[in-house]
Parts: sequence; C-alpha cells; structure tokens
Amino acid sequence: MTDVSDPIETTTIEETNDQGEAKEARCPVTHSAAADPDHNKRWWPNRLNIKILAKNSPARNPLGEEFDYVKAFEALDLAEVKKDIAHVMTDSKDWWPADFGTYAPFMIRMAWHAATAGSKVGVLTDREGALTNDFLVTLLDLETSWERGEGDLYNGKNATSGATFTGSRADLVFGANSELRAVAEVYASDDAREKFTRDFVDAWVKVMELDRFDLHR
Repeated sequence: MTDVSDPIETTTIEETNDQGEAKEARCPVTHSAAADPDHNKRWWPNRLNIKILAKNSPARNPLGEEFDYVKAFEALDLAEVKKDIAHVMTDSKDWWPADFGTYAPFMIRMAWHAATAGSKVGVLTDREGALTNDFLVTLLDLETSWERGEGDLYNGKNATSGATFTGSRADLVFGANSELRAVAEVYASDDAREKFTRDFVDAWVKVMELDRFDLHR
C-alpha cells in the first residue's frame, strides 16, 4: 500500500538548541512526540511484522545438525508406528468428524490441494469440476498443436477454436507413449464418455476403500 504523502495538519512547538538551530517539530498534546504523522500503512493493524516467518528458524531442524536420522529411523518400531497411524486415522473427532470413520480421504484431499495449489497446468477443459473425458479428447485432438514453453511446460493451441492450454510432460506423455496413447484413444472416442465415467468411478471407489478397515476385516 502506498504511503500517504500529504501531512496531517498538526499544532507543533518549534524549539531551538543552544546554537539557535531549530529542533524537530513536536506535538504538544501527545507528550512531545514527533509531529510527523503515521502513514496509512500503520493505521490498521499497526503493521504486524511477519518477516520473522521467513527466517531460517531453528525450529526447522529442532534436533540439530548432529542428529542422525538414519540411525533414529532404524531404531523405530515400525509396527508400533503403523499401529499409531492407524489409530490416529480412525480416531474420529467431534470437532471434525472423519468420513466413514477414517481420515484417509481427508489426507488425500489435503495432499492433492497442496500439490495443485490452483494451478491451471493440465486443465485441458472448460468444464472444470465435471467428470468428463475432455482431458483426453483435447490431448489427442489433431487440431491442437503443442510447443515447448517455459521449463517443462508446453503450450497448446487449437487451430479451429483458438482455445489455449498448458500442459506438463506428465500430461503429454499420454499422447506420446504408445501404450498410454492406446488406452487414451479408447476413452477419448465419442462413444466412450459413459464408459470413461463408469470406469473412473469404479477405480476411484476401489482406491478410496483400500484403507477402509471396516470393509476389509
């Protein structure tokens, strides 16, 4: 936020030192504080200093440089660690109830959102949030040409519609690798929309229920 350059009108006392030079103008009301007004950057909430968060705090490595992570890991009882994790994942709390008695889907969603962070890379559709085969259709569309962009990104443009897309190497591999392309072509066909949705849902449910301890006893 830009500072306000116009001074606030203030009543000041002009003082001089022993040499007759004028001292700094001070306000007679606020205990002789300097008359220079606060700028708008200090008005609300008086500029909380968050620069400390960017420093290399010792908390980033609380065990110190001499700590041997490999040795400490080998000393762990992995069976107990897994048992503890399983307990935490299934210990539903009233203040944040777990879906179906497990926090596994929640952890997956957190990792997913942390990885994407609202990125538009790999979004090869204008129907975000809808379960469609648009990704594969756009990827294999011969009207769309791809060119190397910055880093490992590629920029695509449809010659007919003018629509533009951004994809990564991980996205474009579905069209470049022969085995993956064979699968992609099946689901990108016009009559495969229903099949894609059905197969995707079946695969999703299978993965989501792998850690459902109540279903696999």
